[in-house]
Amino acid sequence: MTPRATVSVHVLTSPSLLCAICAFQRSVPRDMLPLQRLPTIPAVARSAHEYFGQSERVVDVVVTPWLASHGFARLPRVVAYLPHVTSLLANFAADHGRVDLLTHLHDHIHVRLDGCSNILLELVARRGHVATLAYLGSVDYPLARLNEAVFFATSQCQQPVLVYVLATYGHTINMRGWVPTMVARTSTIDGDLSTMRWLVDVWFPAVESDEMYEALLTHCLAAAMDVAQVDVVHWVAAKIQARHGQLGALLEVFMLHSDNTDFLLDAMREDADVSLDELAHLAATNEFDEVNVILARLPRVFAKFTCLQVGGTKRRAALTACLRLATTCGRWRVMRWLVEDQEMATEDVRAVFDANVCGHDADTTALRQYDVDMVAFLQSHDIGLDRTYMLRVVSLFLLDTTADGTEWTTTTLRSTEPLSLWMAAVVRSFDALSKDDDGSDATVVGRCLQHLLLQERRPRTALLRGIYSTWQRMVHNAPVAQSKKREIEDEIVAQAITPKRQKIIHGLLAGQSSIESNA
Repeated sequence: MTPRATVSVHVLTSPSLLCAICAFQRSVPRDMLPLQRLPTIPAVARSAHEYFGQSERVVDVVVTPWLASHGFARLPRVVAYLPHVTSLLANFAADHGRVDLLTHLHDHIHVRLDGCSNILLELVARRGHVATLAYLGSVDYPLARLNEAVFFATSQCQQPVLVYVLATYGHTINMRGWVPTMVARTSTIDGDLSTMRWLVDVWFPAVESDEMYEALLTHCLAAAMDVAQVDVVHWVAAKIQARHGQLGALLEVFMLHSDNTDFLLDAMREDADVSLDELAHLAATNEFDEVNVILARLPRVFAKFTCLQVGGTKRRAALTACLRLATTCGRWRVMRWLVEDQEMATEDVRAVFDANVCGHDADTTALRQYDVDMVAFLQSHDIGLDRTYMLRVVSLFLLDTTADGTEWTTTTLRSTEPLSLWMAAVVRSFDALSKDDDGSDATVVGRCLQHLLLQERRPRTALLRGIYSTWQRMVHNAPVAQSKKREIEDEIVAQAITPKRQKIIHGLLAGQSSIESNA
């Protein structure tokens, strides 16, 4: 009879039993240990973007060889022992277009695909797996994130997916806004012209509004310009012109694109109808270098189109519209080109300049970029400046001189030849504003102080006090000037509608040495 101790030792050292025990050291069979080391789904795929960022180096390197070695036979046990791996297996199947794996999980192991992952549509769409997308639809996988799938398909130029989605769901689901125009232009930049043409010809006309469709054409045109796709430029240009016969989008790209746009001009029809408002807007309101961009291309526009050429049906109205808006926006070089180079009718010029609208929508500081050569243009054409603009000009002058401690008098200003358009505008504004009131330069300073105090972002209190002191010195003891000063001060006090502003203004007018900061 074999001793009990010998039997115990034999059992404990049995190779088969030892392997079985070791296999379950981590509570799973040994062949599943590689899968157990996979992270939980929140750590890998909170979104499709995160899954794509880690799938190859985290998921694929484990799942691909494991499936190649073990097949599907062990999958029921995997789902039972490692529930967290189920989501990764579903994502892996969608990412790789493995309909067979999804079918096995769904049909044989009875895994709820919608319960284990909500990003399967995005994964499928990004890779272009149409058959897998169709399978998900056949098992009633939720379509709540179908819009995200379309976004991924568009950004990755997966046209077959877009074709399938539109054909399958286009009649039952409102897909407006699913393909942003900025994303759609990606296909143009990436050189996938087939997808771009399909979006223009099929998706957007079927799904989007006219406004979105026109925006798409503009973005595709700009993208084609960026990568010098001349044939695409001509193709999109024809689409734009065929819609309404007008050129707004084409002119905008031609006028404002930073690179060479000559070949775009060739794509426009000479007999096309040019919108005067659009042309004026492009010529005057955009913050682009007047010399190198606007004035380099504006003459070519007037020379290109029949209606704008000398004797054309819209030339006079176009020149006037451009001058009016350029004057309002303070685009001085454009103004001079229109008046002097294009030989505008005198009565049209005077109608614009006598309206006193110059600078109404202009940046006051922009005056400083013009040299003395523009002074003659201002003076010779007696251009009327907008009143608010003049207040801003003189106010800025007062702030500058107060901050720098520069001494000045209106007599010196008027007797000194201006060396820049800025100084010419300062003198002209002083003259015009003083005539509008009581002929007093002191009143102009008071009105400027009133203007500054009404601003949302007022200057530093020290500067305001300096301007107030200048106003006091200019008033002297003249009864009329003193009366006007009190009138303006009363208006300033009445306009102080907040406690903080009231404290600042009362302290300013009372001459206190310490005033609450308005920073």
